[in-house]
Formats: sequence, C-alpha cells, structure tokens
Amino acid sequence: MKAKWKGIVVCFFAISSGIVGMGEITAQQLHVAYPDTLNCDSDTTFFHSDEYANTHYWHPVEPWTEDTNFLNSPVPNIQFIKMVIDNNESISVAIDSGVIYLFMPNHCYGLVCLKYSHGFQSKPVLINYGWLNNTLLGCISNIHILKEGDKWYGIAFITGTENRSRIVRLEFGNSLNNIPKGKEIMIYNGSQLASQIYMTRVNGALFGYGVDRRDNGFTQINFGNSVMNTPEFTFLKVPYRRCQFRALTMGMDASGNHWILAPTISSGNFVLVKLGKDPLNKNPEIDSIGMFGIPGGDYLGIMSYTVAGKTFVWLNNENNSQNFFYFGNGIYKPPTVVKGLGNPFNAIWDYGGMTPPFRFQDTLYAISNSDYEGLYLMKFSMNNSSYYQSLQTNFIDRNTPELHFKKNLGKSTNSEIRMRYVINEGRPDQRDTIFSVATRECPIDPNCKIWVPDAFSPNGNGLNDLFGMKSSCEIYRAQMIIYNRWGQAIHRSQGENPTWDGRFAGEDCPEGVYAYKLVYQVGEGYPEKAHTGTLFLSRKY
Repeated sequence: MKAKWKGIVVCFFAISSGIVGMGEITAQQLHVAYPDTLNCDSDTTFFHSDEYANTHYWHPVEPWTEDTNFLNSPVPNIQFIKMVIDNNESISVAIDSGVIYLFMPNHCYGLVCLKYSHGFQSKPVLINYGWLNNTLLGCISNIHILKEGDKWYGIAFITGTENRSRIVRLEFGNSLNNIPKGKEIMIYNGSQLASQIYMTRVNGALFGYGVDRRDNGFTQINFGNSVMNTPEFTFLKVPYRRCQFRALTMGMDASGNHWILAPTISSGNFVLVKLGKDPLNKNPEIDSIGMFGIPGGDYLGIMSYTVAGKTFVWLNNENNSQNFFYFGNGIYKPPTVVKGLGNPFNAIWDYGGMTPPFRFQDTLYAISNSDYEGLYLMKFSMNNSSYYQSLQTNFIDRNTPELHFKKNLGKSTNSEIRMRYVINEGRPDQRDTIFSVATRECPIDPNCKIWVPDAFSPNGNGLNDLFGMKSSCEIYRAQMIIYNRWGQAIHRSQGENPTWDGRFAGEDCPEGVYAYKLVYQVGEGYPEKAHTGTLFLSRKY
C-alpha cells in the first residue's frame, strides 16, 4: 500500500510508519513519500492512497493518559457549570473553529446554547433560539449537532402524544454562529423517542439508536449518507422481560465489532447488543450480562470510552453516585474491575444524563447534567502512562483516499500527529496501519497585510461566490462580522480564513451595500488587528 504527497505543505517535515501503543491491532505498514524540503506556502498537506479499495478512512489516533492509580480511583476532575435555565437530559457538544458550543433543550420552551469562545475557563455566552418560528414547538427530548461537508446541521426530536415524535432538521450554514433555520422532516408514529438517543457516523452512514421504554428495546434511526435524507426506523426487540431503559452508550472494539450497552431500570442488569461488523445490523445478538454487584436503579447517565479494545464505562445512579466498569478484555467479556465511586463532589446526579466523550485541546471531557443544579464538566486525568484511542466522533473523513492536514502555524514547539489509515473496512482483506507525522513551527510575519474585495457575486456560478480576505502571510485566527444597512449583525464566522456566502438564516440576502468588520491575529499571543469597510453584494456576475 503506497501513499504519496499531492502538494507541498508548511509544517510537516518528517514521516515514519509504525505501530505504537496499539498491540491489539494487526497492521500493515503504510509507506509515504515526501520531499526533503518543505516551506510555508500552502494551507494544507495531502496524503493520497494509490491502492484501489472499496472503503477508505483516515482516523486520528491520539494519546490518552491515565493516573498510575486510575483503576483504583477512576474519578474525573469535576467542574460545576451553573445554569440559570431549565433543561433536560440531552446535551450536544460541537466545536467550530476552536469555539465550544453546548446545545440543550430549554425544557418545553425551545433550544438554548452555551458558547465558550476561549475554552471552558472563559465565561460562556447564553444564546436562546426559542422555538425558531414554531418549528421546535413542543418538548425537545434530544438534540444532535453535526457537520456534513462544510455545513453545520442539527437534528431535534420532539415528543408528542400517543407514541408520536416530530423530527426537525436545523440548518446553520457554514458556521454555528449563524441562527439556524428549522424544517420539519417527518412525524414518526412508532415511538415518542423521549429518552436518550446516540447518533454517530460510520462508513459514511449517519445513524443512531434510541432507547424505547414502552416496547422493551431499541429504535434504529438511519439517515443513510446524508442528514438531508428522511430517516428510516427499525425496532430491535430485547428478548427479556423487565428491560426498560433510559440510556445507552455505543462503541467499537479494536476488531471492528460494534456494540450497544444499556442499563435496565430497577432490575440491576446490563443489556449488551452485539452488532458485529455492521453497526446497522437488524438482527444482532442480544445478551443479558448482569450488573456485577451494582444495585439496580433508575439509571439515566452512562458514558463509555474505548481505547485499544479496552472499554471504560461510567454510570450515574439514582442514589446520586457514580459506578465504574473496566472491560479490560473487550466489551464482549465480563469487566475486570467494577467499582462504586460514590459521590465525592456532592453532585446531584439523579436523572443526570451524560454526553459521549469529546476532546478539546488534547484533553478528554464529558458533561453530566443535573436537572436540579446544572452541568458538571468531567475532565479526565492526564499523566504519564500513554494509551492510544480512536473516538468515533473524530473521523477526519470517510470513503476517501485523501487526507488533508492543517498547518501548524503559531505553535512554539514541535509536535507529533498519529493517524490510522484503514482500507476495505469489514471485509476479509481489511488492512490498517498507524503512521506518525512530525510537525514544526511555521514562521510568523508580524507585518502581514490583508486585502478585502469591495464586491462579490454569490450566484453559484463558481466565480466570486464567497466574500473573504486575502493576506500576504498565513493567518493564525480571524473573525468576520457582516452588518446590514441598519447595523444588524447578520453573519459571524471565524477561523484561518472566514467567509460569507451572502445568506442570512438560510435565505439569500438582497443585493446592496453591507458593512464588515475583520479582527485577525498573525500568531498566538500577537495583538489583534481590526479592519472595517463596506462591500457590494451583486448576483449578476
């Protein structure tokens, strides 16, 4: 299997193949050719596989570390986030251009968002979307925010009466700073879908599973290859009595086997759904595996984290305590460590849902929600013992032979990025490998100049369809704000090269004069510079 450079990129100057810290994975080496000399003229670097394959994917393999006594005291650092709104169990975390967004239903009064512009240590901005012109009218039970291509979307499940659920799609455009446009997809009459739903994307398919309290099983929700599709539903019946659920967690082991783990209400039992290689398996093997000495309860919050085939599970109990399970030999076997963690932080976790784990600035987080108090940020220990993990939420791309790396502008120290490359996933000829890319700092030009056009024509002809800036150097971070003639901010975007497509709330803006403000930095720690002006929006050229 060969891969070659498609272009010259800034900061990546050395590449090596090898398996580090993942003995469970059988891998074939990936050989990569690269030039001896690199410069900082390009935005990204491209890897390309010349080998024909039915499926390709590139996946970041990041180091995850634990304290020496982790298995004895696997308790995260808890930070309380005070809330002044009433919310339910569903939280969706999205990270756009280094900004963290926490989307939550505001009980039966619409949708809200906490926006952290500079990480969790910064003061969040509360954004209240309300019912979005009544498209979200009702009680939102679940919200999921995701990116498809260069656009952001949301999926909202709204409970109704008589076992019905409304499903609404939110369209943010190219930035989560935009006010979304809501559109009802369908009314599903099979279930209220009122409890937890877990959404993910595998092999290009967007799908999820929801717990079904009334009918003793799980609802499979399949959008196919796009969030723009109308989803299909399949009910998976659990062949046991007294198996009502409120929550579930999902994962994939090092052999590519997918699974669902769900605690039952009151009976003190885990139900394990073995999906095998196909995460959309409609006839999975379902086992009752016990709770291993943990008493029964009205379990709501559960979160899992899988690294190198070993799965860690945290479970919130109705008695305001947490429980920890360590499946050291894989989720299909009994756990090697079961520990009641109690409640050392005196948190009210009764009916407290938990998000899947997510990474921000090389740290692993999850969020637990209390209906009574607010949110608890769970920050997991980072110390000397390194493991390597593959979070399903961190896929770079699917079914593509190309990989794009961003430059390392403004970083003062060298670093290393590990990538996993897999071809023909789930087939007998599946092969995968892990390789490393060493990075170095790109030079910063403190005298960098920018140029902004005074007009653009977003008419879809491929010419001047986006408004943005050009610069004489690489830009570390920039923010763009567009104002209409009445001074109303109608667009915000940020990143290395923020742009505007001439739309507001999903609708084309009329031709005319608009004002803009650009705030940018040439490097981390350098002062911000501002640039303002006007532009003319035309759709004729």
